[in-house]
Amino acid sequence: MNFSMKAADNCKTFRNPAMADRLVEAIVSDQISPEDKAFIEEQNMFFLATVDREGRPNCSYKGGSVGLVKVIDEHTLAFPLYDGSGMYLSAAMYWLTRMSPVVR
Repeated sequence: MNFSMKAADNCKTFRNPAMADRLVEAIVSDQISPEDKAFIEEQNMFFLATVDREGRPNCSYKGGSVGLVKVIDEHTLAFPLYDGSGMYLSAAMYWLTRMSPVVR
């Protein structure tokens, strides 16, 4: 479940389904819009969240020059994998779980 859907679920839990439905309508999408693309490609950093096979989370800062992340198409982002600590944790989490990471 992504962050936006969790926020919507929290609204429903706290008895505000109208707000939850509005959140979903306003901010949840399965595609990268042209506006999203422009914003993403102007950034010089992002946070990448992944989980291991047991569901333990890892969130790591990724930084570089403006344009660090490229939008390939409406469903695909590309960014360099820097080893940092030499363990390639972000890449390993993806390859081990085959779950797409969350980029914020």
